[in-house]
Amino acid sequence: MRIKTFDPMSMATADVMVRALRTESIRLGDKDVDTTVLSMDVQGMRVHSWIDADGQLLRQETPFGWSMEACSADEALKADLSQAGESDLIRRMAVPCAGEIREPRACRRLTVKLKGWNQPPGDLQTDRQRVTGSDPSGVTLEIRASKKPVSVSTGVEIPEAVRPFLAATPFVQSNHADIKRRAREITSDSANALEAALAIHRWVYRKVVKDPAVSLPSALDVLKQMKGDCNEHTYLYVALARAAGIPAQIRVGLVYVDGVFMFHAWPAVYVGEWYELDPTIGQDEVDATHLGLLEGELGSQMKLMGMVGQLSVEKIAEGYDDE
Repeated sequence: MRIKTFDPMSMATADVMVRALRTESIRLGDKDVDTTVLSMDVQGMRVHSWIDADGQLLRQETPFGWSMEACSADEALKADLSQAGESDLIRRMAVPCAGEIREPRACRRLTVKLKGWNQPPGDLQTDRQRVTGSDPSGVTLEIRASKKPVSVSTGVEIPEAVRPFLAATPFVQSNHADIKRRAREITSDSANALEAALAIHRWVYRKVVKDPAVSLPSALDVLKQMKGDCNEHTYLYVALARAAGIPAQIRVGLVYVDGVFMFHAWPAVYVGEWYELDPTIGQDEVDATHLGLLEGELGSQMKLMGMVGQLSVEKIAEGYDDE
C-alpha cells in the first residue's frame, strides 16, 4: 500500500510505499516471535521492519549497514558501548576514499571521481565545482577552495534570483525578534556585507559548542541552547545572515576527515558573489575537500538518504595553491 505521511523536515506530505514480504519467526531475547516482514520505501531509502501480531516494531534493518532490535530499558542501559569503535554510527555513514589527501584543511584544488551518484551529473556543478567527465563508473569533479571576495562595496545590489535566500522558513527563523536582535549585535561594527558575514562566522564558531546532535535543526533552538553539530552551526549562521540582510543558503555534501569523507553541512552567503565558509570547523574559506552535493534544508537533504552506503570517492589529484 502507498501511504501519505507528513514529513516534518520538509513541512510537506510524502509518499511511503509499504510492501508485506513474508511471515517469519525471529528470536528475540529467550523466545521465538512470529512476525510480518515489511519493506518500506521512504525518500529513496528502503527499510525492512519485523512487526508482531500487535503491530509492535521488533527489528529494523537500515541501508546504513546496521540493525536495530527491540529490548527492555534495563537491557539497553546495560549495553557496553566502550568497545564501539568502527560501529560508531557517524563513522559507519562515512564515504570511503581511495587515495590519501595529505593536508585536507590546506587543500586548495582537488580532482576526484565520485562513484554511486544517482542524480544527473550537472546537479553537482557549482561556482567552486566543475564536472569534467561522467561515465558508468562515476562523475569526475574539479573542486576549488572558496576565496573571499577582494572588495565589497557598502551597498551590495541583490539580484532578483538571489532574494529568496533572504526569506525566513520554519527552521531558519530569520524574522524572529531574538535572531534579529543577535544579528544586529554581531554586525554592528561591520562596514559592508562581507565584514558582517565574517563577523557572524567568527561568533558562531566561537560561541556554539561542538556537540553531536540527533534532532531536527532549528536556528532558534540553537540560539537558545548554543550547541550542536554542523547542521546546527549552519542553520544558526544562515538565520543570522538573513536577519542581517545577507542572502544565505545551506550547502550539504562531504568533507574529508581522517581518511574518509564525512557527510557535512556549511553555509554560503551572497556578497556580490556566492562565497562559502564553514563556522563548524572555523574556516572563513572552505577548503577544496568540501564536496558539495546539494543545497537546501532537511527536506532537500533527504535525497541523500538513499545514497548512504552507496557513495565512494577516488582521489585523482590535489593542490595547495590557487593556480
